Order: sequence, then C-alpha cells, then structure tokens
Amino acid sequence: MSDDQIDPRVFEEPPPVLPNRRAFFQRLSETIDTVERFKKMDPAPAAAEFWDQFLVQLTTMKKWASAEEGPSEHQKELVNVGWLALREFEEDPSPRMQKLKDDIVAVDEYFRVWPEG
Repeated sequence: MSDDQIDPRVFEEPPPVLPNRRAFFQRLSETIDTVERFKKMDPAPAAAEFWDQFLVQLTTMKKWASAEEGPSEHQKELVNVGWLALREFEEDPSPRMQKLKDDIVAVDEYFRVWPEG
C-alpha cells in the first residue's frame, strides 16, 4: 500500500462494546430502569420532558430489537439516543451521569450495528 492510499479498514464500523444480544438486552433494561428512576426523582414537568426524550427512544429500541428479525435499517437510522446522551451529559462530571451516558451510548452502538446472532 502506498503512502497516498488509506487502509479501507479505518472506515469499518468498530464492533459494539457489548459482547452479545443477551448483554445488550440486559444493559438496555437496566438503562431504562435507571432513566425511569431519575424521572421519578424530579416530578417537575420540564424534568419529565427531559427524561421522556430518552425513555421514548430506549423503549422503542427495545420493541424493535425484540422483533424476530431485529431492527430494520430504517429503524436503526431513526434512533439517536446515543448522540442525545453525549450532548446532554458530556458536561456533567458526576459518576452517575457519566455511567448513564456510557450505558446509553453502548446500547445505541449495539443497536446501530446489530451483529449477527
């Protein structure tokens, strides 16, 4: 390979952080539970709206992922909860929010790649 060529592997999507479907569904369920707990901690309408933007996508992701054939390419494109978490929690240094961000990003990455088996 010459210096002016780029190795095509740099454009390949990296494998998801989660090792398998079982781990994906477990982490997804735990993440949904965590978001629901945060929502209950602050009953203000603005807080509920904030947490609902995550819950809607996470629960929809669970529904689509539970289908026998898994999520369609179109469904994968509709989910942006990982980017949302990165945007909303990046500035919050608390370990709880960083863990939540990492969990949301992990399930989002697995969902988008949706490996065989």
